[in-house]
Order: sequence, then C-alpha cells, then structure tokens
Amino acid sequence: MADYILGPKDGNGDRAGRGFAEIFDFETYGFIHPEGDEDQETYQNVKFADLDTTNMRIYFRYLGDIYYFSINQNEEMTTKDLTLSQDNQGNLGRYVKFSNSNINWIVLSENENSVELISADALGNVELSGKAGYNNAIDTLVTACQNLVKDNGSYISSNILSARSVGGPITDDTETLDENGYKALDTYYLSDYNKMNLLKITAPDNGLGNIYWLASRCKESGHYSIRVWTFKDGIGDDIGQWVEESWSTNDNYVRPVITVNKSAFNNASGTGLCTDPIIIN
Repeated sequence: MADYILGPKDGNGDRAGRGFAEIFDFETYGFIHPEGDEDQETYQNVKFADLDTTNMRIYFRYLGDIYYFSINQNEEMTTKDLTLSQDNQGNLGRYVKFSNSNINWIVLSENENSVELISADALGNVELSGKAGYNNAIDTLVTACQNLVKDNGSYISSNILSARSVGGPITDDTETLDENGYKALDTYYLSDYNKMNLLKITAPDNGLGNIYWLASRCKESGHYSIRVWTFKDGIGDDIGQWVEESWSTNDNYVRPVITVNKSAFNNASGTGLCTDPIIIN
C-alpha cells in the first residue's frame, strides 16, 4: 500500500482528467492518507521537490520526508500512489524561522553542537560582472548573504555563528591565477549540492524561474563562469553564467546558508512544517 495518495481534493472527481502538468496545484490535488481520510490542510504543507525526467518521477517533500510518484505524459491523472523515498532523521528538511525575521529556512545538516540552515527561498539580487566580478565572486556573495541576516551590522540572532552563500566557503582561499589572470576553477559547490540533493531542496520554494548563484567557479562553454542553479539544468560541473568581460554581466538571487547553535532548538515551538516552522530566537 502506498504511504499516501495524491488525488482530487474535492473527492468527487469533478476535477479529474487533468494532465500531469497541473498536479502541482495542491488546491486541487490533496495529500490523502491511504485509509481515504482526507486531511484538508495537509496539501498546504506539501512542497514540490524535484522532477526526474530520466525515471519519469515527481518528488515531493512533507516535513523532512521525500515522496515520489511515477508520471506518464499521456495519462490523465485522478489519483496516484505516492511512495516514501527517504525518511530523514532529526530536524533534516524541516522548516525554521527566527522569531524576529520573515525569512524561511530549511535544516540542511546538523550535528551535536550546531545546525546548518539554508534559505527556503531565493533572495536578494547580486550582480557579477567582468574579471573582478569573477575573481571576487565568492567574497561578494558571502557579503550579500551576511547582510540578509544582519541588522545594523550584527546578526539578527546571537545564535547565528556564521553566514555564507550556498555552494561555497565563508572565506575564499583561492589564490592561484591562470595565464589570463583568472582564479582557478573549483568544486566548492559539491558539498552543499550533495546535501541539498539528498533532501530534494535544490529548487527554491518561491519560484522555479528564480535562478540563484552558487559560490563556486567553473567554465561554461569555455567561458569563465560562476555556477548557478536553474530549473532547466539543475546544478552541475559546468552549469554557470559567464562572468569574464565587462559586457558579460549577470544578476541572480542568492540562498544564504547560516550555522546556528544547536541549543537554540531546545524547547523551540513548531513541528517543522512550512506552515508551522520551528521558531527559534
């Protein structure tokens, strides 16, 4: 038996016959328990996670767990069995908010002393241009991300230990320049990508069209580039946007990653659903 079923939320089939492309509308399609008892609110807490065109699967997140169902472009869907793909332990994949901020966060990783949070949404707007933009990209992105969680120069919470851009380090130690004066390529992005991919949170919650930077350098079609996430291409070793000449200017969103004290979660309220995040100070 499936863990959950995705089906017409009104329960009477009036909205049946829609193609699979419309299944993201959870006002129409609810997250229904196998017994057939529909949870009227649950659909609000289900998040699109990923589209796997190779295996023809669509993934969803509910709390920290990952579900998927198979798709067929030619079928008209009324109900679909959902399969539990991954049961994440602890706080992984759960939503978090600070009591004095509107930014939504997702738990990216945790250990006994600290928790890493990544913004659920793509935020801000950072422009990178030319050789200086390329060479200084990591520092520029880190500063932009830190500013998003600061107020009058200080972090919005004493529990925040550090802030950086997704896909890169806090401090750029790359010093080697090539014959053209550009900093060396790197694989900084892999650590965060592996964590995000495990939790199916590479796509920002606030829109699949929102391209965001990763603080990591690559070459795209032979051009010096800074890596990005796009819905079409995802994240990869040579997926970036050109930042090498004055005319190659790009501006994209960022996703900050912050490290907070694990003790901040002690006695915190909230289940970790997107509509009921864990609230910390």
